[in-house]
Amino acid sequence: MGKFLNTSMLNKGHIKVLLWRLAEFLTQWIRALRVSLLPLRSLKNLCQPKFSRFYIKLIIPAVLIGMADISSAKSTNYSSRGISSFSPIKNPYNADEYMSRLAEKLPQEQRNLLLRGNELNKELTEKSKKAVSGTGMNGEESSSIEEPWSLKKDLEKYRAYAVKEGSRYSDENLTKALEHLGLFVEDGINVFTLGYGSDRGLPFRANDGNDISWHAQTVAEQAILAFANFTDGIYSIIDLIAFDLLADIRKDVYRDNNPVVRPFIFTGRTIGCTWKTTENIGNTLTLGYFDNVTGSAAMCVGDIIESLKQGGQAVTNLPREVIFLTVGIDEDTDKMLDWLLVVPWELASNIIEMQGIANMQDYSTAFKEKGVVGSILEFSGSAIITYCAIDELIDELDNDHKDKRAGQSQGSSGSGGSGGGGGGGGDDGGIIDTGDDIFYFWYPL
Repeated sequence: MGKFLNTSMLNKGHIKVLLWRLAEFLTQWIRALRVSLLPLRSLKNLCQPKFSRFYIKLIIPAVLIGMADISSAKSTNYSSRGISSFSPIKNPYNADEYMSRLAEKLPQEQRNLLLRGNELNKELTEKSKKAVSGTGMNGEESSSIEEPWSLKKDLEKYRAYAVKEGSRYSDENLTKALEHLGLFVEDGINVFTLGYGSDRGLPFRANDGNDISWHAQTVAEQAILAFANFTDGIYSIIDLIAFDLLADIRKDVYRDNNPVVRPFIFTGRTIGCTWKTTENIGNTLTLGYFDNVTGSAAMCVGDIIESLKQGGQAVTNLPREVIFLTVGIDEDTDKMLDWLLVVPWELASNIIEMQGIANMQDYSTAFKEKGVVGSILEFSGSAIITYCAIDELIDELDNDHKDKRAGQSQGSSGSGGSGGGGGGGGDDGGIIDTGDDIFYFWYPL
């Protein structure tokens, strides 16, 4: 027994010595590694000058350009598709054949009653179609009365849209968040495979491999369209200041919208066409593969934003469950909670995803789904983000030019004053060994 205890204590002593030696070895290795990394840090600084910060910030407008293509990707209903899709079962008979086959199995009186009811139903259906299409009973055109615009109904559109895109229930929010995380992986693969990793890259492949002249023509077309929208926007602003006294432009924007709304639409279309022009320039240089990368990268950003939105709604919807379990919730209370718990997440995510710019490209669909106020709020936020990104890019470019000029002036003055001190340098190459100056040699700031 005593022998066993002595052996176990000896083993414990060996373990302590081994751990001590291991810790001492790791400490010495880390110190040596820090010294050996100094030349690498200097090489990194030489290969990555300050001007590279401009290129890093250039990624932000590139992603914003790709955000403009998210609307076209969403038109294919890829971003809203579920994990699995089901095809509907088609009925082999139409309505008339089904009614006739059903009437054959009934007695005479019931058969006549069923067929008479079917004829009456068809007549009422035709009348309702004529009423909806604006034609009278005799086929003549009738004046369709448009429903007047109302702020309450317009805001209700955006609330309903936010609930449809998100959810009132936390479990549904978490399901959608996980689905968007899966789509993020899929879109990430498309970034590295130039949009050929999955079907979500289909909207960006249509122009792949086209001739350079074809891409150059699209650049000219988009530039002309951007200039036309810019001039129309200036005209609409002057018309608004003149209280709509100028002659209307023969375009759908003027016919369908209020004078207050027209400048927003033309400004959004100008920004969108400018983005598209820049994207087409990239496609010209890469034979159509530029938008594959920017579009897929923008969809990755959109997936992350959507996941964060759904996760945020899942958290903020928890008080709704508590209120429901304690005092109960009616429809009016649910709508009020929608404005507090769901709508802010939807508005913020759409602004960051640049959907406000896309709203102005297809304003009729946007106004129908989101309302006029909601669409303009999204556009305003997206326009502010675009302005800040471009302004930051211009400031960074200006700072890089100033730093470059300052470096050239310092270099010329240093070369002029270094002529008398070159005799005692020896083989040290100008390295100063005193103090911490060697770190400045290896890692210049």
